[in-house]
Amino acid sequence: MSVLRDIQTGLQERLQDATLFDNLNYFSDVIVLTEDKGDIVNEINRALARLGICAVILMVDADNEHPNTNPPYLSNIIIGVEVMENVPINRAPESYKTINDVVEHVMLYGNHFRPEGVNEVLVLDKQAVRSIDNPPPGASVARMVRFRTSAGIQLSS
Repeated sequence: MSVLRDIQTGLQERLQDATLFDNLNYFSDVIVLTEDKGDIVNEINRALARLGICAVILMVDADNEHPNTNPPYLSNIIIGVEVMENVPINRAPESYKTINDVVEHVMLYGNHFRPEGVNEVLVLDKQAVRSIDNPPPGASVARMVRFRTSAGIQLSS
């Protein structure tokens, strides 16, 4: 596996096992996907049609500020989590976790988390949460949570 993939799947696993604060898995009824899953559009549509809310861990972005360094040293590493809600389905009395509730829990469980195999923790980005102007099909509203690493990462084979 790659370190970039480790960050993505590590955050997904952290959210899927979110029992840190209250011994209840907050995300047990929220589908958490990774962006590189084969059929992501259909997976998102199924999640929104079934539960009305889902989170997608996006692929990692990074900069290489020192191109002459070998092996490469990546910095400014950012990973986003897009939370989407289909309001008419999600706001039914049996589910009802609003998008803002889910976004706050993504921030709580992701901040200062260190994915396995990665020597840096994730911290909330300066642009911690933003609304998405054009939600994906099937979603009424969407928000983006952004994390960054506290420092850079040296790639290794």
